Order: sequence, then C-alpha cells, then structure tokens
Amino acid sequence: MQRKECKLTELSPGAKARVSRITAEIPLKNKLTDLGLLPGAEIQYLFPAPAGDPRAYRICGAIIALRNRDGSKILVQPEEKE
Repeated sequence: MQRKECKLTELSPGAKARVSRITAEIPLKNKLTDLGLLPGAEIQYLFPAPAGDPRAYRICGAIIALRNRDGSKILVQPEEKE
C-alpha cells in the first residue's frame, strides 16, 4: 500500500519520513540533493526556530536548517506509527 505523500513542512516535531521527490527549481534542487535530500533518504523534523522559520531537520546524521519556503518543495512519505 502506497503511503500518503505530504510536504516536509506538514510534519509534526519528532516525525520521521522518507524523501519522495523535490519539486524545486534546478538551483535549489541541486543544493538540497547536495545536503543528502535524495529520494528514499530518511529525514526527521526536530524543532522549529523560536519564530517558526527556519526548522531543524536531521538528514544523513547531520542537523540542517531549512526555510519553510524551501521545505514546502520537498515531498515526503511519513513513517507510520506502530
């Protein structure tokens, strides 16, 4: 069964997901893939900045900050809770 796809910015803090695809234009897409955001990569939403933007994510063992406008261009499949 195919899991529902959503924007990275729709995850709740602590949620994990797998990257499905990136809908950004080429320059941003290249930057995101250089950070390890490739299809199938696991990503975890850690916490937002005090003002809510950017947000901190764990990807490939590193913590990165992404602006909401950039995160909204990353489509993910959330992990189902058991």
